[in-house]
Amino acid sequence: PRENPLSVGQQALWFLHQLMPAEFSFNVAGAIRIRGDLDVNALQRAFEQLVARHESLRSTFHAINGEPLQRVHDSMDGIFSIVDSSALDDDTLRERLARDAHASFDLEAGPVIRAALHLTRDSSHILLLAMDHIVTDFWSMTILARELLMLYEVNKGALGGVPAAEDGGLSGLLPALSARYSDYARWEAAMLASERGEKLWDYWQTQLGDQLPALNLPTDRPRSPMQTYRGDSEHLFMDAELYEKLKTLAQENGATMFMTLLAAFQTLLHRYSHQNEFLVGSVTAGRSHAELSNLVGYFINPIALKADFSGDPSFNEIIQRVKQTALGAFEHQEYPPALLAKRLGIQRDSSRPPLFETMFILQKAHEADAQALSPFALGLDGARMEASGLILESIALGGEPAQFDMTMMMSELGDGLAAALQYNVDLFDAETIRQMLKHFDSLLHDIVADPSKPVSAFSLLDESERQTILVDWNQTRLDYPREACIHELIEAQAKKTPNAIAVEFDHRPEGSGGATQRHEENLRDVTYKELNKRADEVAKILVAQGVKPGTLVGLFVSRSVEMLVGLLGVLKAGGAYLPLDPSFPSERLAFMLEDSNASIVLTLSSLLPEMPKTDAQIICLDALDEVKSKRGKKVKPSADDLAYIIYTSGSTGKPKGVQIHHQAVVNFLCSMQKDLEINTSDSLLAVTTLSFDIAVLELLLPLTVGAKVVIANSEAVADGALLAQSLTDSNITFMQATPASWRLL
Repeated sequence: PRENPLSVGQQALWFLHQLMPAEFSFNVAGAIRIRGDLDVNALQRAFEQLVARHESLRSTFHAINGEPLQRVHDSMDGIFSIVDSSALDDDTLRERLARDAHASFDLEAGPVIRAALHLTRDSSHILLLAMDHIVTDFWSMTILARELLMLYEVNKGALGGVPAAEDGGLSGLLPALSARYSDYARWEAAMLASERGEKLWDYWQTQLGDQLPALNLPTDRPRSPMQTYRGDSEHLFMDAELYEKLKTLAQENGATMFMTLLAAFQTLLHRYSHQNEFLVGSVTAGRSHAELSNLVGYFINPIALKADFSGDPSFNEIIQRVKQTALGAFEHQEYPPALLAKRLGIQRDSSRPPLFETMFILQKAHEADAQALSPFALGLDGARMEASGLILESIALGGEPAQFDMTMMMSELGDGLAAALQYNVDLFDAETIRQMLKHFDSLLHDIVADPSKPVSAFSLLDESERQTILVDWNQTRLDYPREACIHELIEAQAKKTPNAIAVEFDHRPEGSGGATQRHEENLRDVTYKELNKRADEVAKILVAQGVKPGTLVGLFVSRSVEMLVGLLGVLKAGGAYLPLDPSFPSERLAFMLEDSNASIVLTLSSLLPEMPKTDAQIICLDALDEVKSKRGKKVKPSADDLAYIIYTSGSTGKPKGVQIHHQAVVNFLCSMQKDLEINTSDSLLAVTTLSFDIAVLELLLPLTVGAKVVIANSEAVADGALLAQSLTDSNITFMQATPASWRLL
């Protein structure tokens, strides 16, 4: 046996083998049903000749003094087997095929390829071919398929075989191999040590920089601390009409089909992630020398392609950006990504792949007559081709290992396009991936209809989704009062039950003791009539200060009855409120005041020292008599007017103010009345900060049906014992809270 060095790509795969559990694999596998009069002996002899011809197929891998080496053997047994599976039903046979396809190889013991011919119950045959990725790639698989069919044809009826020459030639049938894989490994090492290698490094260092933008797609489950590799795939077929339009679009932009489809996939990722910059990987053939064209081995070289969606470009502009990026990457494709990651000094996040989270591959055979094999590479079910008097039909295996969060693999079928979206099952559900493929299909149709539109304007929804979201989900809610404002619902209830208790609050001073010290004298009850009257007084003053629909009024108020009075007063005046929780950091409060441009802030006298600096007018709810007011003409608000603005947490960047209108809240409250069946005998404990959106349900829902809202004070919100006591003392029937509050209890 000869011992040869590994290429950089092989070294990376070898190290992955050492890190992964023994039962895990990165196999390249496929299953084909063979219909027709198969000569089994001829097929077996063809495999034996392939192994003799290609040294990668009879190699094993070993560590010598800590360095991995490839050992090429003179021969290798145990590759081809015949399995009688005629007693197995289809489902059981598919399970066995999938299990065998992804069973790991022992790189030291070998072999690193297995071919099993299954005899099935319907008298057809299924050939399962599995190879460790360290010795093969898609180009290599097309070489093997082409040569296997050729050798099978020659061996049919032959008693002997076709002897292989020293150079791998087969009696003139197949060209002699003018290089070995070890030559490639040496050429690569020499190139990387040369001036060319440094130029490649300079290019990628400039292109990618020190900070690689991670792609953060919404996942169904959080990432585990260590990257996992359990995978599966879902498939999509696109018709000939769409295919032709995409080809025309590519031609109009002077781009290839690869560039056009990559631009579309990047657009999908951009719309899902809302990121303007991220990396998508792809692969190149890696066969930079003509002598390598007929060799079987691992040659592919992944490349990192940076997506750029800055400035909300049109899709035509995205194609041009992708074209420029791809051409540069192809020109500098020889630099191995494993070495690139090392030299860039990337601090590897163990939960993610090292360079990029997603891959895009357009499978295209290097020879036109082998293009029929591309659908087989996608793992499609039912792809068919004829060869040597046989009908070959692909069988989907599923369960492919996932080196990345997801990999979009596409193939041109002649009469359309096929896509296989491989994904990490620990991150995504199958239904999520199926929906993503549907969105990709909708996006492609919208793109070819008008590629000059900004990418933000394209629709991801198909007709059924649009019908569901815009029509079906709304038909069940059509009976709510569409023209009503929030406060009008509460005013109507106040007329029905003016003397019923609307609000209860424990106004005991903070720090005055635990749950056992809660006394009746600390409780403040407010009837519906009183609540409505006090809110009217606030509204009159606000109208006199110029508040009208669209005016934003800050609410810098601690948990109290005044908080609810101020909220309703703003709505009655026609304005919109901006919740400002005094417990929030002063920097966040100051930012919200400045960003929203609120003109007035309602507060309490006791909170004036804590008020963030602002140019807005300050009005104290507990000192309304001191406010100098002139008569103002009230403008009646409508259901389309703004009710409040609430700011996001800012966990993904700068906090953003979200605008909520009356009609949306009225719809929500009326829906919840029905869903919860809350009524006049109920009491709801309000524990959530006004700056959190669900506080609307806690404070306002009870008031729309004549129930009682009990506002928990700040101490009870933070103390599980006090909170539990409040539930008991106030006979609470409803409570809505965050997980943190439930844990307190």
